[in-house]
This record gives sequence, structure tokens and C-alpha cells, in this order.
Amino acid sequence: MLRAQLTGRVCHRVNDEASAKMALGDIAPEAVSAACAIAPERPGLAVAGDTSGGWSRIRTPYLSLADAAENCHTTAHLVPDLPALKPFRPDVPVRPVESPAPVVQPRPVTD
Repeated sequence: MLRAQLTGRVCHRVNDEASAKMALGDIAPEAVSAACAIAPERPGLAVAGDTSGGWSRIRTPYLSLADAAENCHTTAHLVPDLPALKPFRPDVPVRPVESPAPVVQPRPVTD
């Protein structure tokens, strides 16, 4: 139902035609074959379709997995608290607090 409400859609490389049809088939049927033709060695290449039936090939900016994870971590506090979804939330370990190194190295005391 949500997909039907989206005006413009972007489809990156897909593994099968059914996935491309799911993303673009109802708004730009001709774009399905273009999405299926994106080669694996062309990361960032995508097909964008709109409700007018038009579509175009686009380039999206590269975002590494590490950068995406960092963005998720820094914006995690913005996630609303929805108790009903708690069972589906992944278990994410809390990052240890980084403390600055002491200026003076400690020396053990001996008796």
C-alpha cells in the first residue's frame, strides 16, 4: 500500500525481473528492462521512475557501509519509542565510551 503512494521511485541493480517489476512496473513498465540491465560493476547506477510514466537512468552518490552505519548510530536517538516494535529491533551493542588517555602515566605503588 505504501508503494502505491510513492510518486517517484528509484531502483538500483536487481537480481531478477520480478524485483524490478515490483519497484517500477506499475509506473514505468519500460524501465523494468533498464533496471535489469544494470551491471554489478556499476555501483550507484539506478533507474528512477515517476507517475507520469517517464523514467531515466541516474547516478546516486556512493556511501560506504561504514559511513551508513555511522549515520545510523549518530541519528539513533531520533527513533521514536514504539514498544510494539521492540521484539523486532536488532540487538545493537552499546559503544564503549572513549576516555582520553591520561596525561601522566600511573606507576604502581609498592610497599
